[in-house]
Amino acid sequence: MTALRCHSPGFRTEVAVLVLAGSLCAMPGVLSAQTGSDPLHATLAGWADNAWLRILDRDGAAEGRLSDLGILQRFHRTTDHEFLLDLISNQFRWSDEYEWQQRSNGVRYWAGSINKRDLVAGAELKARVPLTDRWSFSARFNKQDSPMAHRSLMRVSFEHQWQGGAVLSAEGTLDGEKARSDIEFGVGWRDPKTGRSSVKVLIGLLDAFNDVIYQGIGVWSGYADTALDFESRPITLRTAVDLPVGRDFRFELHGAILRPYTLRAYEQLASDSGFRQDEEFAYLGSLLEWRIMSAVSAGLFGTYVRAVIARSPLVPGGNDDFSLTESEGQFGVNAQARLGPRWEIEAFGARSWRSELREPGSPVVSAVDYSDHAWSGQLLVAHNPWGGIQTSAAIEFTCRTVDSGDGQLPIHGSLGWDDFRANWNVGWRFSNAVFMLGIAYDLDGDKGGHLYKRFDGIRGKFAITW
Repeated sequence: MTALRCHSPGFRTEVAVLVLAGSLCAMPGVLSAQTGSDPLHATLAGWADNAWLRILDRDGAAEGRLSDLGILQRFHRTTDHEFLLDLISNQFRWSDEYEWQQRSNGVRYWAGSINKRDLVAGAELKARVPLTDRWSFSARFNKQDSPMAHRSLMRVSFEHQWQGGAVLSAEGTLDGEKARSDIEFGVGWRDPKTGRSSVKVLIGLLDAFNDVIYQGIGVWSGYADTALDFESRPITLRTAVDLPVGRDFRFELHGAILRPYTLRAYEQLASDSGFRQDEEFAYLGSLLEWRIMSAVSAGLFGTYVRAVIARSPLVPGGNDDFSLTESEGQFGVNAQARLGPRWEIEAFGARSWRSELREPGSPVVSAVDYSDHAWSGQLLVAHNPWGGIQTSAAIEFTCRTVDSGDGQLPIHGSLGWDDFRANWNVGWRFSNAVFMLGIAYDLDGDKGGHLYKRFDGIRGKFAITW
């Protein structure tokens, strides 16, 4: 039975072309809003968007919508013990992410080597256009290539904001397969003066037109040998809060829940073959930021994601008889400071844990009871962050311990390693853009003792806003 999914096989080529043609890939801590004596800020909005895409764009998962690896699909053959460290090195700084989330129009890209052949990479394009003095239209495009996802998704929204700040919105995804399009309706409030403080609540319907397409109109089996039938609807509730607390504190809350629902996946030429699957999904993240002094801020943050599928075959027997629970959480601290007109420093430290529990309902299915925990962190110093030549240097680490299930996952080797890395970056900042290229040096020696064997990859980023 062929899984319904959307792959992007040309993305690796696109990544290579962008890296070579751009030469300098970039970093967005560059946007002019965080200048002067104001403190740098952090946000979990980017983390929340990535968590939301895991359930919003199920076909963007590396193994597709109906994979027995579940919803999060974190453990693949190409996943190794340095993957978390690669994400720390390659993705944007805390303050960069905050500035990006404040902008309505922009494009950004990041990429880095994760092995001898592959890059992990992400790109995002967003634009907002006023239609009238109260109505606006927004579009957002995400592209991602990693061991966990091959994503290519367009989202659009219409929004009406009243003079007092109340907001009404309608959002949706655009997909080449009509059955996979999603819709959301939301209400909220945004500060009409600054636009930064906000509250938003949305209710949505995933794969909104699936049953109309497959169970109503019908699809020829030559186009899709596999069909889905939602026996109960996948309804979501999502919220995002960003509000000041007193004079020196700011609070963020991001959360979503997918109401438990059931689908039936079957071969169109043999409707009694296939399986029935119950699914659940939720995430929650919060950040409390403290402005300690005029140019120094710090925060406490925590995140949690949980996904469950319970699969049973329509005809007894076979591999489609198991339940899978995936969960991961993290809590930590972060800090940012300006050290005079030409220096900035950022740091974070976090404790994280992951678990994967597969309980078989058939003797042909292997059980998995995996869990691990890790410490991770980064200390980064940036020089001349406001314009012209930019440089930065960072020390990064992850120290992971496998608590149970070592050897049960579909990966090569163990994930229980300690990894340390030095990361250097150089680039150029314009008034509305920044480009940066970096190189990393292995500090823990797992690549060998010679200098060239300590080479730990090239990475780059760019961000442009308007």
